[in-house]
Amino acid sequence: MHRRLAFIALLVVSFLVQTTLASEISIAGIKPDFILVVTVCLAVFEGPGRGAVFGFWGGFLEDMVSSAVMGVSSLSKVIVGYLAGELKNRMVSASVLLPALAVLLFSVLNELLKFLAWAAIGWDGRPAFRFSVIAGMALYNALVTVGIYPLVRRLVEREEEVTLFK
Repeated sequence: MHRRLAFIALLVVSFLVQTTLASEISIAGIKPDFILVVTVCLAVFEGPGRGAVFGFWGGFLEDMVSSAVMGVSSLSKVIVGYLAGELKNRMVSASVLLPALAVLLFSVLNELLKFLAWAAIGWDGRPAFRFSVIAGMALYNALVTVGIYPLVRRLVEREEEVTLFK
């Protein structure tokens, strides 16, 4: 039960930070994607299943407050969450550098997936594809990971201890 509550709390907090704080700390119009960062960080610890579920719900909440096509953020974050979860057994690092690199790469993938989905359905309101903006956001997300990854790691490890000693 604790694990589910932690999962929901992490989802709600990342959504609230995304919808309130992200705009305030934007640089040249580029804002970090906190939901994506938390999705990747959680998936690295929890695996592809939980990464995909977190990505879906985070993307769904994002879609609910977005003027973009419903479901595109959910779809892209499900894929990113699943693929990041596949790193669980392949990426062992006490350092935050590897997760930051993973977030950088998955940020680019997330934006490419969204753009391709918008193009495939012919949405006229899609933003212009500008790699400089995507690269800037990916770098910003990687920097944000330096602060978020240790928090997610502590939460996940604490929940594992509670589960082990129950």
